[in-house]
Amino acid sequence: QGQLSNLSFSYDFDTSTLDLLSRIISRTCEYVILWKFPVTIFAFIILVYCLLFSEFKLIILGIIIFCLFYSFGILQLYAFRFGIYEVAELQSLERYLRLPLSLIHFLGITLFVFLIVRKISPKNIFRSKKSFEVIVKFSILISLIGMFSYQLVAIDIALLEIQSRTNNSTSVINTRLSTYNIIFEARKKINDLLNRSGFKTPNEPDARLLTLNVILKEHKEITSLLEHLDIKTPNLALIHQGDSGYTSRIVSFLALKNKRDHNQRLLYKISSGYSWGNENIQNIWMQKVDPIVLLNSLQENEVIWGFKTDKWINNLLRPLTSDCQDPFNWRFLIKTSSLSNTFVCF
Repeated sequence: QGQLSNLSFSYDFDTSTLDLLSRIISRTCEYVILWKFPVTIFAFIILVYCLLFSEFKLIILGIIIFCLFYSFGILQLYAFRFGIYEVAELQSLERYLRLPLSLIHFLGITLFVFLIVRKISPKNIFRSKKSFEVIVKFSILISLIGMFSYQLVAIDIALLEIQSRTNNSTSVINTRLSTYNIIFEARKKINDLLNRSGFKTPNEPDARLLTLNVILKEHKEITSLLEHLDIKTPNLALIHQGDSGYTSRIVSFLALKNKRDHNQRLLYKISSGYSWGNENIQNIWMQKVDPIVLLNSLQENEVIWGFKTDKWINNLLRPLTSDCQDPFNWRFLIKTSSLSNTFVCF
């Protein structure tokens, strides 16, 4: 239960706080790389220069103190104020990080302008029309190069997404030199550095990427199986025991057709829910449900996708998997008869 209404500070730190801190540091480094990274590097260089070689040291010390207190406030927020769901997802962390990052960007650029103006003003460079025109043209050229480079990166990312979705490719990210490659490699290096420093990181980028590849592979198998069904848009039940909803969101996106086909925009309709339990609930995303109600709900679907099952859900589905070669090791259940609710295993 959250305690956002409590304004006091808490200092009851334990080992779980260190794990939380490592997750916050890892996500912060990822976001710094993803959000205006060149501007951040440029501003950081200017701030370090001003701290060492200019009279703006007090301003830089002020921003450092502000960032330290702000970081302590974020740790307080997630360690003692937010509820279980917000802490598990580190909800809104990127939104909170934009304030100090924007302030660093603003100060870095502003101080850079101060330094440049102070450097060129004694030379009366603006009194020469020719010199002024050269500066203006050079500034326009740099701006155009920057905007053109950004557009190339944006187009590259868009083409990567289109190609990966159209071809259901599981290796596009690893075979193309794109911005995503740089980001994933940077994330790995960040986590390796944190691990060497004594922090235990969950290595979520690698886990998410691995899960995504498996989803794409099995989605391709699903679409092949659906070609033999007479139903245009079958109902599909996804099972991923213990998941936080990531797989369900990806599958919902993949269910969209690449082209409109007689107003049939979906390859299949996804039923609600993806993780269930009776007594032993693994996490806050797992729904507590009556087994009979869940069985009746699942067998109403034409397809059941067992992305990740457990002993409890397999025992519950035994009436549907009785003809399977291995009732505890199946991936897809395809309905063969709507009258008798019989399924075939794949």
